[in-house]
Amino acid sequence: MMKRQTLFAIAGMSFSVLPATAQNVVDAGKIVLDSWSDEALYASDALSVDELFGRDVTGEGGERTGDVEDLVLNDSGEIIALIAEVGGFWDIGDTHVSVPWDMVQISADRSVAVPMTQDQIPDFDLFASSGLPEDANVAGEIIEGVDDQALGSELWRASDLMGDYVRVVGDGERWVNFGYVSDLMINDGAITATLVRTTVRYGPGTYAYPYHGGPEEGFGMWAPGSSTLDLPILVGDAVSRPQFDAERMKSK
Repeated sequence: MMKRQTLFAIAGMSFSVLPATAQNVVDAGKIVLDSWSDEALYASDALSVDELFGRDVTGEGGERTGDVEDLVLNDSGEIIALIAEVGGFWDIGDTHVSVPWDMVQISADRSVAVPMTQDQIPDFDLFASSGLPEDANVAGEIIEGVDDQALGSELWRASDLMGDYVRVVGDGERWVNFGYVSDLMINDGAITATLVRTTVRYGPGTYAYPYHGGPEEGFGMWAPGSSTLDLPILVGDAVSRPQFDAERMKSK
């Protein structure tokens, strides 16, 4: 919250010059934005990551085993695994486990189920004290002890991006402070939209934008550990669209 308050206090005061090829990046961003439709998002089965966090997780027998803690994603925005805090309901102490996304079941009522029993947890202790080993199969195995573990440069947590500052392109081809990432929408195993809450200067309001991907996409917009998401969108285009209405989501 302190980060967001600081952003609002300096909105419009901190700028940096875009690289020489920035206009090409902006043009590419405009093309994607022009083809973007909030209506398609509303009609989809997309889920709010913010609302997913904290939901009850049930185990193999249907009993409550814990809560959704986070999601693990790759640079393309594909969901690799769900991180759940379990153990407290089994009287074994709080433990964070990583469950491959294709093993996670989310019902129509948004309840979350994973095929896991108490006896299985010790079988998946694949972490060394120094962090995630190179041969850990996050996408294929339930892994214990993932809270605050380093995931390397190719994987990141949804919570890493949520709350980060957002900049867009202003006059003079300069980055301008625009808001912060308030939520991510996911569908079909990947991020389908990034929700941005703007500063008072540009609203305030909430807008949905397509997820472009990580640095390997050529934009250099955001990377794990960064505190700023740079969207290659002209500020006029960014705010000349309807604000996002969460109540219109099909999943509501």
